[in-house]
Amino acid sequence: MSISIRQNEVTRHQKALADLQKKHADESKKEASKADEINRIERSITKSTPLSSLRSKQQQITRAMSAVANIQKKKADISKKIANTNGKLHKAQETLSKEEKKERKKIHESEKKREREQLNHQRSITQELRTQYSYNSPVNMMLKRSVKYDAFISHAVK
Repeated sequence: MSISIRQNEVTRHQKALADLQKKHADESKKEASKADEINRIERSITKSTPLSSLRSKQQQITRAMSAVANIQKKKADISKKIANTNGKLHKAQETLSKEEKKERKKIHESEKKREREQLNHQRSITQELRTQYSYNSPVNMMLKRSVKYDAFISHAVK
């Protein structure tokens, strides 16, 4: 797959992880609130509290403790989801890293190939220039100028 797809996957997992952590923090706040409620109710109980009020406060404490247990269960589920999402995020980051490494290697190989082609082109141009220079060298120019004529000169007398 392409790098952009992998980057989107990493971003998606990071967002999901942030959402889960926020939910975990919210549940922790609820748990702390319920614990404060339990403490407040327990402090309101004194030796002079009537029996009917005592039963009512005990029921409130029981409901709050049940709510705390439910909150703790939710937090445990969220923690499990956080761990799973962390694993997926780590895997996605590794995959992205591998894709980026492959892309860098591909670019490097392409660059090396281009450099080799450029060097070969320079060599061929240099060879062509040498060939042209050898044809146009002063010695060759003189040979071209000194044209040999095949002529017959007759010294016949009549």
